[in-house]
Amino acid sequence: MINFNIAQWRAWAPGLESADAWRTWCQAPVLLPVSEASPDVSFLPAMQRRRLSRLARMAFSVGW
Repeated sequence: MINFNIAQWRAWAPGLESADAWRTWCQAPVLLPVSEASPDVSFLPAMQRRRLSRLARMAFSVGW
């Protein structure tokens, strides 16, 4: 059997970029407005950032 513990969690959505914002949203969830915003992935090299889809940017952002 594999055991693991979650030490931290992270998520990203336009307007919900911090853990506190997510906690507030969870208390009264609402449909978020449509947005073309993408998370900051400036920690990646420019050549790599340029090729990432929006979904890939989200994955890298929360995984980092």
